[in-house]
Amino acid sequence: IIFLGYDLGEKQKNGQQILEELRTSEVISRHCVVIIITAEVSQAMVLAALEHKPDSYLCKPYSINALQSRLNKCMMKKKSMDSIYQALENNDKRLSITLVDEALANNTPYRLECLGIKSRQFFELKQFNQAQKIYSIYQDEPDCQWANIGLGKIALQNKKLEHAENIFKDIITQQPLYLPAYDWLAETYRKKHHTIFAEETLEQAIQLSPRSVRRLKQYAGLCYDNKHYEKAAGAYQNVYDLSYNSIHH
Repeated sequence: IIFLGYDLGEKQKNGQQILEELRTSEVISRHCVVIIITAEVSQAMVLAALEHKPDSYLCKPYSINALQSRLNKCMMKKKSMDSIYQALENNDKRLSITLVDEALANNTPYRLECLGIKSRQFFELKQFNQAQKIYSIYQDEPDCQWANIGLGKIALQNKKLEHAENIFKDIITQQPLYLPAYDWLAETYRKKHHTIFAEETLEQAIQLSPRSVRRLKQYAGLCYDNKHYEKAAGAYQNVYDLSYNSIHH
């Protein structure tokens, strides 16, 4: 269990950067509980933190009861999903699917996460028809943006670029804070050789969440390719500043 402060002082790694490093370096597994603790509740902080998937976060000031409640919920989920997470850690896609089916048959309270895991395993196994069945059933359910993203990715796989573009645009219209939709829309524009539109799409995402080094670097590269050199220079400077204390240094 890691309680991770977000603001750790000037010119230091922040909690988001530490979490990204722990995930990228595979120092921690899916079994680890990470709760970010922060006094900052700006949109940029929340979106940046969520991109690196903490199990939860608490805003200061908080009570011991609030902390206990949040921790209990996280631990209950880890225990319930333990075997599935272990199969994912072992990269055993077929076992992951089998275990998810068992959990769904037993009415797991984590149904939507299980379905997301199952569809992702099918996608990675290139069993796109199986993945698409799940995506199509759950695309209109609340908190199932992953299903629409999946349908867009399958459209990209099938080189149906116009269809993919429309899917990702619809997600942004309905969920303007859902950042993966911007990344996939930009990727679609790149495949269509519409690099100006790709640049503009990532610029919108960066205005919402300006702390992603990976996204900023892609944006800087697009600005450079589009001969927008002043914007590219500013973006690369931001990449440098943000990555200095991070795993991207």
